[in-house]
Amino acid sequence: MLTALKGKPWLALFSVFATVIGVWGVTRLAAPRSPWARRTYDERKLARAGERAARWSRRRDRVFTLIAGADSPDPPDSRDSPT
Repeated sequence: MLTALKGKPWLALFSVFATVIGVWGVTRLAAPRSPWARRTYDERKLARAGERAARWSRRRDRVFTLIAGADSPDPPDSRDSPT
């Protein structure tokens, strides 16, 4: 339950099957926008959580780009071209 309050729903789900995962999730920093972080963290710890979340976000985006490919640029709008 604490793992879910710390903003880590996947770890909370997996901890149902493996308690060790739940203990590991509780000992780590909470997600910066989670209820746990907003209520219990001071500015320094909240900044650390934000930096850590940004790092994970960049890693996640890289993996998604490797799997799905990079976004294509938007095609030029045909309404803007003179006819």
